[in-house]
Amino acid sequence: MEMYTVGLWGYSFASVAYAIFSLLIIAAHNQTSIAKWLLFSTLIAAGTNAISLLQISMGFSLQWAMLADAVKIAAFSVLILSFNIEKSSVEGILKNKRVSKYLLFWFGSTIACWGVSYAIELSYEYLFLLFVVLNLTSLVLLEQLYRGANVEAKKSITPLVFALGIVAVFDFVLYAQATMVGGIEFDFWYVRGYLSALAVPLLLISIRRFKEGAVRVFVSRNVVFYSSMLMIAGLYLLLMAVAGYLINYFGGEWGQLVSFGFFILGSIVLVVLLLTETIRRKVKVFISKHFFANKYEYREEWLELL
Repeated sequence: MEMYTVGLWGYSFASVAYAIFSLLIIAAHNQTSIAKWLLFSTLIAAGTNAISLLQISMGFSLQWAMLADAVKIAAFSVLILSFNIEKSSVEGILKNKRVSKYLLFWFGSTIACWGVSYAIELSYEYLFLLFVVLNLTSLVLLEQLYRGANVEAKKSITPLVFALGIVAVFDFVLYAQATMVGGIEFDFWYVRGYLSALAVPLLLISIRRFKEGAVRVFVSRNVVFYSSMLMIAGLYLLLMAVAGYLINYFGGEWGQLVSFGFFILGSIVLVVLLLTETIRRKVKVFISKHFFANKYEYREEWLELL
């Protein structure tokens, strides 16, 4: 079976899966604000996969599929933020300060990158960088949600975090590699539909377990520390992608091979940095000194005394 056909089937499965998921949400008659936003997000996801399906079959510009994907990322990112917002309406969620700041960031960066892309004759490099940043932001939001939730809430949100996280990681790697070599690897692009479809059952499990108001996010030192490490990892990979792209640009016939080897070597160095306890400890001390007025994390200290 050709990868072209694999892509058609994958995005077909994904669009149908999200459409069925949307019908299940409607049938549940859940009128909470999170349920309404979840319905909106699943409809966007169904439409995004349908557009990707049409793009493969009709061959129109990939930018339209990427634009739909950017809207999907924004919808699910707002969903992540909404779990800790005590609002009874969708309008209340959108007026929340964190949500408003995220949407402003998303809108500004998306318009800027698309404008630059069109200004320099449909150059995709800026769009690839945009999606690296958007997917990295989604991973940070997921990490903060999970690490800040209490034990009971973690049981509910774990499938959702895993489902959205694995999609964001895959897309992050896809677009980082695209930035490095100057183009999308379409074999991976065709597989995205299946990954998106596999996320639906996990989302369904998580939503069935979730009770509105159960998730409480406490932004502790550890949350800031791990999010900072994630940002460091993302920025490091971003720099690696740019460096790989330059090597590929100046390296002629050997450019792609050299950039791939450079990316692998850099990734190994990154893993070593993240797993080295000394470096992790120094970063945590730096954050404690410069971002917190208190010497100790009193919540953790009290829990240890109990």
